[in-house]
Amino acid sequence: MMKKIYVASRAGVPERVAMWLELRRRGMVITSSWIDEPYENVQDLGALWLKIVEEVQGADAVLVYAALEDFPVRGVLVEAGIALGKGIPVHVVVPGGGLTGPSLRPLGAWANHPLVTRYEVLDKALDALGYGDLRESVV
Repeated sequence: MMKKIYVASRAGVPERVAMWLELRRRGMVITSSWIDEPYENVQDLGALWLKIVEEVQGADAVLVYAALEDFPVRGVLVEAGIALGKGIPVHVVVPGGGLTGPSLRPLGAWANHPLVTRYEVLDKALDALGYGDLRESVV
């Protein structure tokens, strides 16, 4: 059975949304509905956040993607926190690394949590999540 994955990244970066839609098209079971409607079209952000909480809690894992130029990633931090609070593993991709010190700036020290696995390449995260067959570059 394929894992249900909640994906989290900057909603305002069109390339990230396109990446998630392409992975879904290829067969990844993505529970994040925020990728289906442009963020700027959302009328009720409160309702959106209630939906996000449900989607995160219903996932088998959360996959965060945050390139250094995407920071700050405030919503992503909330989504990851929801997952960790429910004991759901979080897989974090920061392409090329670039995180500094024990606080892992600019991501944050939360990424040292035992349920968090960090990667510098999306393909490695896809392998770990059981979606290695989708590794053809989408970034």
